[in-house]
Amino acid sequence: MRNGEIVDNDLKMFIEKISSLDNIHQWEERDSVIKETVSQHGFKVASICLYVLEKIENKFKISNPSWLTFKYGCLKHAVLHDFDESILGRDISHTVKYNKQNGEQIRDALDWFVNYQIEELNIGFLFNAEEDVKTFVKMCDWIALYTFIVRNENMGVKTFGEEKQYCLQNIKIFVEKVSKFFKNKYQS
Repeated sequence: MRNGEIVDNDLKMFIEKISSLDNIHQWEERDSVIKETVSQHGFKVASICLYVLEKIENKFKISNPSWLTFKYGCLKHAVLHDFDESILGRDISHTVKYNKQNGEQIRDALDWFVNYQIEELNIGFLFNAEEDVKTFVKMCDWIALYTFIVRNENMGVKTFGEEKQYCLQNIKIFVEKVSKFFKNKYQS
């Protein structure tokens, strides 16, 4: 910093991008009483991630040196898992990204654009998570999404029934995936 100004242009741009996540709301296209920004959601995912990792570590007395690398990777990925929305300027609806007609093409185009922008910003080093890390964080992401739905239901919103079941199905799927790789990698 010089005279209160950030000198490193890469850092300045990164801060602008992460700050924009304070203004992008999850599920913007849906009626909901409670709104949640991408920043709030990211904090929730990282907090759930930390809690579950600590619980696992303490319960199973994990001493495997690779555990710390995995744990760090999970927390890093959890914090930044929706960074792409700062580049896109919004949360792209799951129904758009996963529609049967052209969802795959939409995801490919968005991924290409985001990856290009990440390289232009010189921050590709932040987005190198291993598949096990992504799987663990996605489990925490589904749990966080589920809490958003439940909070809205508790406020009287009755339109998330289908999404609630979808979240529960995905939580179950990802818990099974995480349990499988956890047993193979960290339980003696």
